[in-house]
Amino acid sequence: MTTAHRPTYHAALGGSNSNVFPKASKAAKDAPHHLTMKKRTDLTGEKPKPPKDDTLKPELKKREEDKQARKKLIVEDPDEDLNSSDDSDDDDDEDVAELMRELERIKKERAQAEEKKKEEEQMAKLNSNELVDVGAPADFRTKKRWNDDVVFKNAASSEPELKKRFINDSLRSDFHKRFMHKYFR
Repeated sequence: MTTAHRPTYHAALGGSNSNVFPKASKAAKDAPHHLTMKKRTDLTGEKPKPPKDDTLKPELKKREEDKQARKKLIVEDPDEDLNSSDDSDDDDDEDVAELMRELERIKKERAQAEEKKKEEEQMAKLNSNELVDVGAPADFRTKKRWNDDVVFKNAASSEPELKKRFINDSLRSDFHKRFMHKYFR
């Protein structure tokens, strides 16, 4: 198998052993690369110091107490709102009743608009049909077409129509005969 497709950066030296002809200089590609890994540092270039345990404990306790206090307030507030809202219940009932009346009125308006739209569509369908014209008086005459009074209206109808025949021989087919008559006569 050939090795012509492989890239080479060493020149052919004439021998398989490179120790036979020692080189005085080394290529840059022969030198070892990336021997150490980069260390992650802070943007300022300083390493972050771990916080002391003494400073974190008081902050954590304070946060836990705040969270417990919030939970107690959330649990107590809904009970107080339900008991103290006796006056607002009457207003809420009136508001709900008014909203329900408004909803019913809107539903009726939409239903009427939909019925009206259906009637208009049906009338448009009836009016588009020439045979059933609702608005016009009953006139059953057919309309004249633009080409009814033309002199040469059916001139081509008197010529005999040529039937297409199928012939399995390509030299005797109708297409071949027409082609030969058209281009070689």
